[in-house]
Amino acid sequence: MNNLMKSTITLIESIEWCSKEHGKLLRDIRNYIAEKVALTLK
Repeated sequence: MNNLMKSTITLIESIEWCSKEHGKLLRDIRNYIAEKVALTLK
């Protein structure tokens, strides 16, 4: 079986990684979560 590693990054690291402004990254995260919740409620 494959070993999966769980890792976390900070918001600052994610901003640097994806080259987005702080507000736009938070907006995208909120939209992603809303889509996932909507899919689970169907």
